[in-house]
Amino acid sequence: MAQRDADDVIAELRCELARARVKLRASQAREQAQREALAPFAIAWPLQRAKVIISQPEGLLSSQRLELLAMQPFHTITVRGSTQRVHITLTGEHLKDAFDAIAQGNDA
Repeated sequence: MAQRDADDVIAELRCELARARVKLRASQAREQAQREALAPFAIAWPLQRAKVIISQPEGLLSSQRLELLAMQPFHTITVRGSTQRVHITLTGEHLKDAFDAIAQGNDA
């Protein structure tokens, strides 16, 4: 009887471990998909910063002010629904956040 209980516990634990492994693989797949979706935006951040810096007359603005300009909105799209319009604005801050998220993930 005690052996049977121990076998049942072992079987339960193995089943639980298998479920945890499935959840882990699913989580890793979602994380990878998110990284792949963020990658173009992460790549765009240094380009956006460079574009802002190049577009300003030399020495006119401080590096802090240039950074703030790079964070500003630069592209807006409008999605029209049946009853509403939704404006989606992409900012340099979105690009920086993607860049930071990818960099943080690479450090882990």
